[in-house]
Amino acid sequence: MTTIQVLMLGAMICAAIVVAAFVLRKKRPDAATNEPSTALSHADTTQTAALPAKVEIEKAHSLLIGSDPNRPALRIAPLMDEQRFAKATSAQLQGSVAGRLNSVLQAAPALLTQNELSSGRKYMEVAINGDLVRSSTGEGYRAFTMGPKGIKEHAVLHEPNRLENIVNAGAIWQVASVVVAQKHLADINTKLETINKGISRIEASLSAARRGLIVATHNYLRQAADAIRAGELPEALRHQLESCERDLLAAYEHLVAEFRAQAKEDVKHTETLGTEQLTADLKAKHKSLETLADELSLCIQTRVLAWYVWSVYPAEPSFKAARKTSIEESIAELSKLNDMRSQQLDTDLGKVKAIFNLGSTLEERKESIRQQSLITEMVLERHQKASTDELNRSACLLLKHDRPVSLVVALENGRLGEVRMLEPA
Repeated sequence: MTTIQVLMLGAMICAAIVVAAFVLRKKRPDAATNEPSTALSHADTTQTAALPAKVEIEKAHSLLIGSDPNRPALRIAPLMDEQRFAKATSAQLQGSVAGRLNSVLQAAPALLTQNELSSGRKYMEVAINGDLVRSSTGEGYRAFTMGPKGIKEHAVLHEPNRLENIVNAGAIWQVASVVVAQKHLADINTKLETINKGISRIEASLSAARRGLIVATHNYLRQAADAIRAGELPEALRHQLESCERDLLAAYEHLVAEFRAQAKEDVKHTETLGTEQLTADLKAKHKSLETLADELSLCIQTRVLAWYVWSVYPAEPSFKAARKTSIEESIAELSKLNDMRSQQLDTDLGKVKAIFNLGSTLEERKESIRQQSLITEMVLERHQKASTDELNRSACLLLKHDRPVSLVVALENGRLGEVRMLEPA
């Protein structure tokens, strides 16, 4: 073999070795190289996927209290639109309500961190749904923390330890209840004055027992109005309203029985010659029915007011509805009493007869009795209509004041400043 052939053979062997090494490198990477193996790459990928992603902290921007976050009884949130504050009317919070509201709002910023509320002049809104506040005690309601993406968390309000960093649920519910009650104060005072005038008008004819009962109830309801004005809804007062209703209902039933007894009274004709005294006695009988009608009306009006004040308190909506139905039935009873009076009138007029009286004289005397009875009829009808209107008006006032309302407040360096009232946008 020549030298040239030897060199060519060596070159071919080196080339083969290089190709083989290249093929082996493709099939199984050399551990000595810096390139990672497939197994190692997979392990590294798995470890990377297991690492926690960066958590985005979602800040709360409102606190809702109720059973349904879509229809909360209360909502507390920073007021982002200061123009709403400028348009609101001044709200004179009565009694200790302002102090309790201040305590609630001082606790709220710990939750509502989206808006720094501890320094400078800031604004907050407390929206209150009167219907829900007045129909529930708030027990078992949940506190919903709302963020930009919806509900963040919730807790049951009767578990105070879970709400330590949220807000004093009892305090805010008390504030909401008193705010709703105080919206009724003007109407309560108007009704108190109406009853007071009614007492004065028929004071002379009222029996001592019934006058004492109605006056005592009226005075107690005035105390209730004073308590609400002072920012309180005492439970003792709530229970006392039940006693007022029981006493007034007993008085009403006694008045109805007395009216029926007097309407059926058989006025004796004791004269030997004529009907003059009989006519006077029959007119007095129907006049006494007019007086009883006045007392019945005053008793019903006082019951309506007691129901109205009781309805301002939260909870027991079914019981309040049943009380309203009972008062409606009492008002309807006036119509039945009127029908009975009308039937008895025919019997009474039939007694006015005497052979020694001219026919014209008898007719004149019958007409005088008929006119007095007609006055009693009109009084009963007027009282029935007035009582119905007053009950319906009171129910409408409850609905009117149940509409949601917002307290918009200015916080000066974290403390309660000016408070205004605004219907929610």
